[in-house]
Amino acid sequence: MTFLEYLQENRYFFYNSFINKKDLCKIKKLEYEKIIKDYIEFIKNKKYQNLDFSNVFFYKTDIFKNLYFENNIVFENTIFKENIRFDDIYCNELIFKDCEFVNAGGIKTRNDINPLNINKLVFKPYKLNGDFVIDTGRYADSKTSLINTDRKGYISEIIFENHQVGNGRIFIVGLNISLKNGDFRNRILDNVIFQNCDLSNCYFLNSKIDKTEFRSIEFPEIKKYCFFKHIGTADEKQFEKNKNNSNETIFETQKSLQNLYEQLANNFEHHNKFLNKEFIYSSNYHQTYLLKKTNYSLYFVNSIHKYLNGFGQRFVRAFILFLGILLISSYYFSRKANIDFIATHNTPSLLLKLQDTNTSNFNIDDFSLTIWKYNKDNFKDFNNNANILYGYDNRYNFNSVKEQKIMKLTSEFKVGFCKSISNLFYPFTPESKNWFQNISIQGFISSFIETILLWISLLAFFRALWNRIKF
Repeated sequence: MTFLEYLQENRYFFYNSFINKKDLCKIKKLEYEKIIKDYIEFIKNKKYQNLDFSNVFFYKTDIFKNLYFENNIVFENTIFKENIRFDDIYCNELIFKDCEFVNAGGIKTRNDINPLNINKLVFKPYKLNGDFVIDTGRYADSKTSLINTDRKGYISEIIFENHQVGNGRIFIVGLNISLKNGDFRNRILDNVIFQNCDLSNCYFLNSKIDKTEFRSIEFPEIKKYCFFKHIGTADEKQFEKNKNNSNETIFETQKSLQNLYEQLANNFEHHNKFLNKEFIYSSNYHQTYLLKKTNYSLYFVNSIHKYLNGFGQRFVRAFILFLGILLISSYYFSRKANIDFIATHNTPSLLLKLQDTNTSNFNIDDFSLTIWKYNKDNFKDFNNNANILYGYDNRYNFNSVKEQKIMKLTSEFKVGFCKSISNLFYPFTPESKNWFQNISIQGFISSFIETILLWISLLAFFRALWNRIKF
């Protein structure tokens, strides 16, 4: 039974007062609130499912504060003339549909013992001239992250639709993981402000969200693999669970996700650099998979960019790649010492092989020597019994001598590591200053490839690092 039906049957004298604002002004506040209380008690005693205040005109009242009703409370086509509050209300569903809020309003947690508790909130106002606050009081801003407060209200589900008339703002405060479903999809959220919220279970797909205000909020983390994760929304979590749909659905969803993350990146550009960079990554991540269907060459380039430094946003990934190339190359070159490259007169003594490992004072006779014959392209070990040592220092003068005697490199990892490091600086090091000299085609090619890979990964690292720290 609706409130108006109740009035017709029991309080007909007041029926017109609650549908006509002029007549409502004539009712005293105490009598006005007593009529509403009587209706609530009537519904409870009769054990009806809904408190239905559809098509009713309300002035300011606190009658709904701390209201306890186990079923649903419905306001449809209802007009609230003054500030209306629903603090610490307890019900199954609280429904606002096509309502007019001429002034402000709020649904807030204010009681620590009996806080706000709503299983489902449907908020679809038609007109909103003042600010409306939905505050569960669960979270507060600790400057670095969200912290729990003593006031812990609960809203398990929110179905939201933006108002069509009026410039009122909607503040949504303190949402937390007790919210199982926050549906803000397909809406224009320009006048919505999220404050101190954990948005792990909120959905925003196909909404206009570039001008939505976010204050101290947390988005969910989307994990792909062990080291591959990014910030996203609940829409993407749901998408990952439903990938078995048709390819057309997957494509359209990823296109919507890419657009959503691009809006969020623009939203946070000037007031939260971390989330701005995270959503740039998330947007490019989905754009890469869209390119797989439309432009495979760009998809290939974007995929390399993703794994290299996360579209310019993952400096750790680029640094790990740099270290990986360096260590793998070091191992490879440690096995190619005296085969693909040899020592020069600049090579530090700690990289040269000693005949007697117990020698503390180095002189030329202490080192193992090797001979390289140009025409045979091989080495032959021999004992140092010559008074003259020829160093191999000029790769462009191979035919000047047929045979050269040089100091032999050790086969330890440190030689390979130093060789890899020297390849990094090879383009900037004069020929006469090099520690090592390539003497085979394999040596030249492998050194050239490593130099290219090291510089690509190093530049990717500095680019991503700069994107993260710049203001």
